[in-house]
Amino acid sequence: MWVAVFGLLTLIWSSSWIGIKYSLQGFPPFVGAGSRFALALLLLWLFGRIRGVSFRVKALDYRYVVITAFLLYLFDYGAIYWAEQKLSAGMTATFFSTFPIFTALFSQLFNKSEPVSPKTWWGLILGLGGVVLLFHREWRIVGWETVIPAGAVVIGAMGGAFHLVIVKKFLGHMNAITLTTHQMVWGSLMLLTIGTLKGEWSHVHTSPASLAAIGYLALVATALAFTLYYLMLQHCSAVTASLLVYCIPPVTLFLDWLVFQERVGLQTALAICIIFMGIGLSQQSQIRKKDLKKMVER
Repeated sequence: MWVAVFGLLTLIWSSSWIGIKYSLQGFPPFVGAGSRFALALLLLWLFGRIRGVSFRVKALDYRYVVITAFLLYLFDYGAIYWAEQKLSAGMTATFFSTFPIFTALFSQLFNKSEPVSPKTWWGLILGLGGVVLLFHREWRIVGWETVIPAGAVVIGAMGGAFHLVIVKKFLGHMNAITLTTHQMVWGSLMLLTIGTLKGEWSHVHTSPASLAAIGYLALVATALAFTLYYLMLQHCSAVTASLLVYCIPPVTLFLDWLVFQERVGLQTALAICIIFMGIGLSQQSQIRKKDLKKMVER
């Protein structure tokens, strides 16, 4: 059953990049992202109420909730939605696959209790080399028109990774639904505020495709996928869940080709392989530690 859940999550989160592309046809980036998370927030709150979850947050924790909401929603998702106006869904997902590389880097920098192994550093260097190769390919073909949005996605991935490190260090004791709900309140508010200040509401042109995309992103890619992911974490190891990072970009590239006829060149495929090799090296020591700990617990 959990193999099926893993496959379903891969398909949902791979197709979410296609959904973002469709939502941008009717909703400007910040209003579109804010609307998605505002709708998902309502569903998540109802789910929490049904499960009897307490939504109270300690005053000392709340500043970290706001900071992480800014990093995850405005800084990360805001960059993704803005960049995907220029980039294909598959390329956006590929550039965002740098997320675990930055997570490993920030974890090493801010978690002094864990030594930095040579394999970790080589993995980080190799992964970033793949990103540089991908940037070179985009610049050679299109120029700065796509390089700047691609850079925004990578910077957004850095923000998302930094958010994760802060959550692990300061908010790990909080209930996941409580934390996500409060983050989403601030995140959707930030996105909608920026969209309003930019005058994006006057450029909203709803269509069946864009409305369906917003609904799919909120109901399936956010509310349902969030629930399935945490249920899977309760029954599977974190190492197994982390394998989603490897599966999502290739599936997104395939869906991008299937829906929008976007082709993947040899240099792009090589860059993706290098990035994934870097991710594998940088996480290898952590995977071994987690597996060993799980074996001891059993």
